[in-house]
Amino acid sequence: MNLASIFRFSSSLVAVLDASDGRVVDVNPEMVRVFGMPRDQMLGRQSIELGFWVNLETRAEIWAQLRSDKRVSSKRVVF
Repeated sequence: MNLASIFRFSSSLVAVLDASDGRVVDVNPEMVRVFGMPRDQMLGRQSIELGFWVNLETRAEIWAQLRSDKRVSSKRVVF
């Protein structure tokens, strides 16, 4: 199975964000289903606008870690 298939068929919520500004580049079908918004309406908008983050402090910590370490530990991604 390739990465595109995993993205498309995952039962987890998956969004690809632009690291420079947090805008949505792509979302998987599960994101569309859970958020109840068409994919094309999510694209180009910031994740914060769409309500992806319950805890904005966690969002700030994760973006800071991404900018400094260029990665995020899965233990730290708590929404």
